[in-house]
Amino acid sequence: VSPVYDAFVTAWRVPNLFELQSLLNLGASAPPIYSVFTQGCVGGCTVLQCACTFTSAFWSSTAFVVDATNAWRVYFWLGDTAWNTKSSKLAVRGVRGGA
Repeated sequence: VSPVYDAFVTAWRVPNLFELQSLLNLGASAPPIYSVFTQGCVGGCTVLQCACTFTSAFWSSTAFVVDATNAWRVYFWLGDTAWNTKSSKLAVRGVRGGA
């Protein structure tokens, strides 16, 4: 199996809310994302070459306990966390391993 093919198949998942929040550097100005998660963002890069976190809202795998039709998301432009209806069109940042 080639490394590029493997990157798209093996053990990818949607991170939980805590994992997404751990990318935030709330002491920084907008966007409040640690620089290690925004390096190498150029057109055509693959998941093996860059770590792009765009300044949009990303889904977490954490359900909103009060209403199962909602889930938590993190908005990387402002660093805020809130819930959205699961039918909302938001970005997904895949992670591998753990949790």
